[in-house]
Amino acid sequence: MINWNQQCSPPRLLLLFRAFLLSLLTLGLVGCASNGTQNSSEDPLESYNRFMHDFNMAGDRILIKPLAQVYDQALPGPAKAGIRNFHNNLREPATIANDLLQGKPGMAAEGTLRFLINTTFGILGFIDTASYLGLPRHVEDFGQTLAVWGIPSGPYFVLPFLGSSTIRDSLGVAVRSIYTDPLSEFESPEKEYLSVLRLLSIRAELLPADKVLEAQPDQYLFIREAWLQRRDRMIHDSENEPDESRKAEEALIDDLLEEE
Repeated sequence: MINWNQQCSPPRLLLLFRAFLLSLLTLGLVGCASNGTQNSSEDPLESYNRFMHDFNMAGDRILIKPLAQVYDQALPGPAKAGIRNFHNNLREPATIANDLLQGKPGMAAEGTLRFLINTTFGILGFIDTASYLGLPRHVEDFGQTLAVWGIPSGPYFVLPFLGSSTIRDSLGVAVRSIYTDPLSEFESPEKEYLSVLRLLSIRAELLPADKVLEAQPDQYLFIREAWLQRRDRMIHDSENEPDESRKAEEALIDDLLEEE
């Protein structure tokens, strides 16, 4: 007789769900790969994407944004910076692992040094000491690794609650959430508290951009194109070239904000 309590225990069900999710995303990726890499002008999932975009925006408008505004007003600047630095430091090991998977040992060594400095001298990462020492932060995730490995992106794909992605990056999100999310190492309820704090910290940073978004006649199109262009820069390592190009982008955003 099958012992269902043993066969379907929560850990086993979690593993089965993870395997199912990865298989589903892999099948979707393979199906899209047969059509080649999609460019920004091709959006075969636009009907679904627009529906999910509206759903996410409604959730943000009703719940996330008001909470982020309270968070932004309640906490002083140094506290918000410390929380942001803490969560960035937690992501450093995942960046190091993806640097290695992408064949970038120098970047992995730099990331390791950043993590060690910030975790110790930066008091668990609340102070970004490494940046002051000339070791700027960079971000690598599994979606970028898949791109470096030559996996086609597939079409643009809006995820529930998480927003912009592609089929390839959706697989990267699944791998990150299952295997490399640093908050998974914490026990409840600390894990839930830290997850909410991370969400509010990220959303509060985006509050100034709301005016730019509200000025767009088609917010879905604006977000899609902006996200795809930024993602392309990240994959080709041009996201870490601030200087003139970054200054020009920041000046453009400042102009848009001033027009409002």
